[in-house]
Amino acid sequence: MRSKLKDKWLAAMAEELRALEDNGVWRVVRKPKGAHALHTKWVYKTKIDAECAIERLKARLVACGNEQEFGVDYSVTFSAVIEMSSVKLIFVLARKWRVPAKHGDVPNAPLGVDNDSELVLELLKALYGLKQAGRLWNQLLHKTLIKSGFAQSLTDMCVYHRRREGILVVVGVYVDDLLVTGMEQQAVDAFFGELTELSIKDLGPASKFLGMRVSYNEDEGYDLDQELAIEEMLREHGMASVHSVRTPIGAESNEIDEASDELLPTSGGDGVVTVHKFQSLVGSLMWVARCTRPDIAYAVHKASRRTHSPTMSDWKLGKRIARYLAGTKSLWLSMKGQGALEEPLKVVAYSDADFAADKADRKSFVGALAKRGVLKAEYLESEKMPADVLTKALETPRLADLRVIVGLH
Repeated sequence: MRSKLKDKWLAAMAEELRALEDNGVWRVVRKPKGAHALHTKWVYKTKIDAECAIERLKARLVACGNEQEFGVDYSVTFSAVIEMSSVKLIFVLARKWRVPAKHGDVPNAPLGVDNDSELVLELLKALYGLKQAGRLWNQLLHKTLIKSGFAQSLTDMCVYHRRREGILVVVGVYVDDLLVTGMEQQAVDAFFGELTELSIKDLGPASKFLGMRVSYNEDEGYDLDQELAIEEMLREHGMASVHSVRTPIGAESNEIDEASDELLPTSGGDGVVTVHKFQSLVGSLMWVARCTRPDIAYAVHKASRRTHSPTMSDWKLGKRIARYLAGTKSLWLSMKGQGALEEPLKVVAYSDADFAADKADRKSFVGALAKRGVLKAEYLESEKMPADVLTKALETPRLADLRVIVGLH
């Protein structure tokens, strides 16, 4: 190891090995004849705080899940994560109840989960890198929360709630990151002391969650921004010094002749814009749009319609969106959660549509907005059937969609 931080990285590796041994993840056995053994590798990550300062160095010993064989080493791998609208709703509830949302973390989460197949090392518990590790951990956490009296939300399977003596506690789950709030601070603090078998670490009031910087002011409420994430995205795509633009999309995007547009190549050198580079950029833009920037949602949707066979025009639009973000990276999403504690939380939904605005296929676009308190909790855009003079209004189907969003089944 040639790193200047060699001693700190070695200490992080030693800490990881101790955690593996303490959790009884493996035991040394002779390799059975014909057994399929997986290799392992070290993965290193520098964790930063909300102000982009080094928080700690983390080393993970992971199994090479790419060597697993479907039907032999694993079967189902699906594991749900919380919807971003639910994350924002939890922040709104925290503001309304005047109880700051706390960030919980489960160190070495999969290491405490019994493995559901016999793998030689021999693995007795799940290990990072296994294709089924996330699912096994999610199942264990679900069983533990249900056992503790929590109920699973009907609209988001990664949101849990419990009411005891009239006091409600809400927990949002994103793999091993938890976001917790409640009607009383004492109930929230008690939650972290209850689930001792999971060793949930109380990180205090949330200041960073899923790459979003979280700012809280008792008078103004919560603000979420992704300034640091946007800067990192721009650096990764060689756009750290680009000139900004005032809008994420221009009128020219609706004037493109798709039939004559140049397709991006699937491979090429460092200076060649490939399909993979485009997909990487659009994926980053999608995450920003989902989390804190609904103002780019339509433009990102437009750029991502042909991710498997993108064109040069799609790439130019993606770059334009990134340039727009470069000039507006400090914008934040504000959540005020107004009203007294005893007042019910009002939910208001809006929907609007254009008429055959896409000149390429004459499809209409529908936008929907659900607000809880003063929060823009959900922003959706979708293409509908080609419009003609007989096209009817979409109020009824959109109303049905919005009822699902706000949980009115």
